Amino acid sequence: MISNLVNRHDLVRLYNKYNSGQASSVLEKLRGSSKDRVVRQWSDVDREPRQWWSIPAVGRRWNQLITGDESMDFPSWVATEHLRGRSGLRALSLGCGTGDRELRWAELGVFERLDAFDITPEVIAVATAKARSAGLDHLVNFEVRDFTELDAARPYDVIIAEHSLHHLAPMPDVVSQIEQLLAPSGLLIVDEFVGPKRFQWSDVQVAEANSLLRTIPERYRRLPSGEIKTSVVRPSILWMLLTDPSEAIDSERILPSLHSHFDVLDERPYGGALLHIALSDISQNFADDPDSVAVLQEAFEIEDALMEQGRVDSDFVALVCRKRTAPGPLVDDDFSDPLPPGQVVGSRSRDGARRGGTDRFATMSVDNDQLRIGWMEHPSRGSSVLSYGPFAGDRPMTLAVRFLNGLTTSQSDWRVEGRRAMLRRWSATLPRGPLRRPELRDNLVIGWYARENPAPEEHPVAAVIHRAGDHQAGELWFQAGASRVRLCDNLQNIPSTCAVTVREGLAELHGWSYPGAACYRSPGDTEALASISIGPAPETLHAVIHQPVLGEVFYRVDTRVDRVQVIPAEDQLPATLSQVFDQRWWNPEPDDVLLRDDFEGSEGDLAQLSDAHGLPWERLMGAGVIERSGAGSARVRGSIESPNPGRTIYGVPLGDPGGAALSVVVTPPGTEVGQGHRGRGGVAFWQDEDNHFIVNTWIDDAMVGVSLSAFLRVGGREDMFEWDAVWTNVGPRIKHGTPFELIVACDGGRFLCRLDGEPVLYRAFTDYRSDSAPLRIGHVGLVANWEWGDDTGTFFDHFVARRIKS
Repeated sequence: MISNLVNRHDLVRLYNKYNSGQASSVLEKLRGSSKDRVVRQWSDVDREPRQWWSIPAVGRRWNQLITGDESMDFPSWVATEHLRGRSGLRALSLGCGTGDRELRWAELGVFERLDAFDITPEVIAVATAKARSAGLDHLVNFEVRDFTELDAARPYDVIIAEHSLHHLAPMPDVVSQIEQLLAPSGLLIVDEFVGPKRFQWSDVQVAEANSLLRTIPERYRRLPSGEIKTSVVRPSILWMLLTDPSEAIDSERILPSLHSHFDVLDERPYGGALLHIALSDISQNFADDPDSVAVLQEAFEIEDALMEQGRVDSDFVALVCRKRTAPGPLVDDDFSDPLPPGQVVGSRSRDGARRGGTDRFATMSVDNDQLRIGWMEHPSRGSSVLSYGPFAGDRPMTLAVRFLNGLTTSQSDWRVEGRRAMLRRWSATLPRGPLRRPELRDNLVIGWYARENPAPEEHPVAAVIHRAGDHQAGELWFQAGASRVRLCDNLQNIPSTCAVTVREGLAELHGWSYPGAACYRSPGDTEALASISIGPAPETLHAVIHQPVLGEVFYRVDTRVDRVQVIPAEDQLPATLSQVFDQRWWNPEPDDVLLRDDFEGSEGDLAQLSDAHGLPWERLMGAGVIERSGAGSARVRGSIESPNPGRTIYGVPLGDPGGAALSVVVTPPGTEVGQGHRGRGGVAFWQDEDNHFIVNTWIDDAMVGVSLSAFLRVGGREDMFEWDAVWTNVGPRIKHGTPFELIVACDGGRFLCRLDGEPVLYRAFTDYRSDSAPLRIGHVGLVANWEWGDDTGTFFDHFVARRIKS
């Protein structure tokens, strides 16, 4: 802002005024206090309207965007939607001007009394005369007063602020004063400019406004002086202070302050980032004829497209806010209403919170009471962003998110990009995407940014899930500005809750998951995962879930989010969050033993043995063989030279429709890397050949990564590259020749996997595909799977199926 204290356009304006004999008017602006200059600025009640709101087509556009009906204005909509059935209401209007809007409110008959105040005597005189002429002076009381001097002894039921808040500062104090003047559960009605402070438009905004201006024919760009408007210019700070020291004095903090102090019942952005400045001083040229309307419609479409792309934000917004009477979350989004892909951003949660952000490739949707963030063909920073706010940074705030990241080891494609692939990426991502393919290893960011749509270089205060190397699982980091702390490198694909708190001088991360899970605390643990000292909190905060990249190569694994809360931070933060997030993740407890086989007895194919030592195994699928070893174990018949051929499933009847918790001790083949062995053994839940679910290990010589993989086949559909395979990189938890206990609980609609008791992988079947039907589990058993190679001889011991406690 200091860099634009004075600019060359000021000198040109001053020179023109001097040549035209108006030097005295410039000197007059320097006389008196800031308040005196504001009063002088607004005392000219006979000024010709030159702003965009005076154009009839713009008024209809406002109505359409705010009320959904171009013939219904904002007061009528509020009266219908939010004041219907209420009577005897006392209302206050701040900064009423010449009273036209207040008289419109009075005509609607929703108020018993409406007090309307302004600090400019000339406009109050005009407003009073209008009320008397309309026969409404008994209902509307116009006075010259400053609202900061009002007595809160008799609070108002409704306070109206239409294009007045942006003349007041500091905004946190203004909002606190409004809170004091409002009755319990009172409503604040706002229609406001919320754009850049003192009209310090961004470079992008100025450039796009000039591009829009050039699309307008010259006859519509004639200024009152007779000259043609050729460009939009960012005013200097000095010029703003000289003309009106109150103009947009703290406008950037209006929305954050309202979100932080009120329950926002309705929020309707209606643009203006370009139209406001492009049409300024030329609006008198637009009549309500077809030619004018056609020119304006093209301008409307340009601004709408740029807002949809995230190039500019809405600088004007209409809101209905309710005074908060009890402590509680500012946002509580449980994703209870389904939405198709591409329609999440701009929608509202059940509690009325607006979902902002960017969904450039339409990867976000809502189904089964959860947000779904899907795979992006062209991953990049800023393409899949869900945000809430803004919120004021003058009070401690916490963002808590319950989520299941698609893949903790997601990263951008590591393969060489061919020319055709490069051209496809450019056509899909330019002009916002980089020419060079981004290298992305931060795959999920949950926390606070200064902007709704973060710039690539912007540093958050956030929990960050990061992929490190092929030999590792995901990593959990905590970032506060440029500072980063790595918390652990054993992160697994299980549901978690992260809570990120920002307060003056300190950022703090809490995180919870299953008891025994790596990286996180157990539910109920009040100790923070990390704290980082920071400087002053930003004036504006946005709560953000940002997924720069998801999946690996062409594997498509979706992220799920089922609860988001934004709450004022308290000393007992974990206790506060536990009221909402202490709904335990699905964590089935094994009960009675249903089946057991220790594989005692003679050597041979499990499906062909009929002695009394084991279960009645049958081969359900495949051409391979799982056999008793003759030494108290079972094994996949395979070797390096002759591996098991494809997916082979052996099973036994379960006899319990509620599913089961299967446990088996698995020993991958070989003794060390470099011998050529591949382990693909695991367990299976079987309905029929077209409907079954398997979990298998993946340990190989081809690369250092080791994983646990889960494949779902429903209705004959299964595509490894798309939505039917999920996995978690488990690192050193699984080794060649070293036995481990695999436990998989499945109730036909979801599953949880543990390795030696540690939870490592969870999914609901509807996370694979939103329409996945639950399995009717008839058999359970063992599997030797194909997953980029066949099994060369995995061993199994102590197979047990237990009933799941409901």
